Amino acid sequence: MCTVGGEGSHHALATALHARAVGLEAHLLLTPQPHTAHSRATHAAALAAATSVTALAASDPRSFAVGLAAWRERRRGYLIPTGGSCALGAVGMAEGALELRAQVDAGLLPPPRALYIAAGSGSSLAGLLLGLAAAWPDPRARPEVIAARVTPRHLVSRGRVLRIHEELKALLWGEEAPPPHVAAPPPFELLSATGPGYGAPSAAGEEARGWAEGVGFKLDPSYMGKMMGLLWARERERAREEGRAVVAWGTGAE
Repeated sequence: MCTVGGEGSHHALATALHARAVGLEAHLLLTPQPHTAHSRATHAAALAAATSVTALAASDPRSFAVGLAAWRERRRGYLIPTGGSCALGAVGMAEGALELRAQVDAGLLPPPRALYIAAGSGSSLAGLLLGLAAAWPDPRARPEVIAARVTPRHLVSRGRVLRIHEELKALLWGEEAPPPHVAAPPPFELLSATGPGYGAPSAAGEEARGWAEGVGFKLDPSYMGKMMGLLWARERERAREEGRAVVAWGTGAE
């Protein structure tokens, strides 16, 4: 089993750990990134868990593609795309949106007006969009979706998200037509929150992480911290509106 990610990738570590648990080899191709204590610890754990780790110092998308192709020639195994970004990897996020609706219906939380998510490679966002459309057939009742892009633009774009959304529909419905309310993805915003670069903490993210720790949440600086920084900047005043509930969708909390 092979996969690709940054040196501090949670996805790469999870792949190595789960592969080892079921007796499979895990071969990782990791690219360098600015490090924090959190990413260094994640990288060290991946090095210990994986069967092999290859470093790729790619400076641009083309050199990355060339390096990945050369590595794949040597590693003949099932390839999980970067970040698990594929239709199958998006299924869990679609199910999560249905769980959110069930919690709202059970009175456990108010209907959300907005939902924020960190976007690293696109599949989490694509799955969430399909799940929200399924959970809220009436588009007027759906929460607005704001995605914080925390990776370079070539790794996550509107086009990539929409492509994975189409692949997910094909996976779930096959040759059948999906219900009309999930045929098209809901509107969403994809806003840059990369700050100094992938893996490097941003000022807004660190401010938000400090606030979160004060109320009992530990957020990683690369994904959840930057997403919370965007939420904090946009919602600090708007959240005071009566009845406005906002969801911070977490996929990488520490």
